[in-house]
Amino acid sequence: NDLSELQTCTGKVLIALAVKFGKTRLIDNLIVEV
Repeated sequence: NDLSELQTCTGKVLIALAVKFGKTRLIDNLIVEV
């Protein structure tokens, strides 16, 4: 159970980071294009 919860927590963090960096890159790309 502990391992499962840890994996779930890590997964959420990774998703959050992916979304955060994804948005940042998207904004960077828009700035570069403009």
